[in-house]
Amino acid sequence: MDLSSPSYRFQVRAGWLRIALAVIVCVLPTGGQAPKHRLKPTEAAIRHYEKLILAGDLVTPEGWERVSQLFISAEPYPQNGEIQVEWTGTNVMGEEWNNGSRAQVDTKWNDYYGTIDSNLRLVFVPRRSDGNAHAASDAGQGQWKIDTPLKFRIADLPVAITYLERMRDQTTEPTLRRNAERSIKALRRRRNGCGVPNPC
Repeated sequence: MDLSSPSYRFQVRAGWLRIALAVIVCVLPTGGQAPKHRLKPTEAAIRHYEKLILAGDLVTPEGWERVSQLFISAEPYPQNGEIQVEWTGTNVMGEEWNNGSRAQVDTKWNDYYGTIDSNLRLVFVPRRSDGNAHAASDAGQGQWKIDTPLKFRIADLPVAITYLERMRDQTTEPTLRRNAERSIKALRRRRNGCGVPNPC
């Protein structure tokens, strides 16, 4: 899954026959409290995925196993793989289309901060502006799942900082400890929205 874009398109598919309902939802904030948008099943699947990322599930083997249940397939936990650091709590989400067996959900992810490599260094990587459509299908119970393989570890800022602190405290290697400390300081400076597309 290419997470280098500020906009992600998730396609989801269900194997059971569904009754298609055409629903038009228009939310117009006018200064007052806007009605809360009720998530469709396809949108709920993506929101669940985001919540697990925010909980730090993609930086532990146990959490990886939980997240993999939302995907049709998942690669083994990448113990030494890079971690993509980004804010994933999107407020912009919408089902673009749904034909009963497949659907596409568009989301806008806010800020991207780079990656943490196996040496605990934070590497700033520019994000491309193109989007991707990802197919998904059903495990046989009418459950919407993301159909691109789960490959990458992802963390938001607080989770990434906690991960680096833990790895720093677990190692006696001076270089790793130094790299971790530098990465922690850099991420703390970016808590005020200094990422992509909002650079300092």
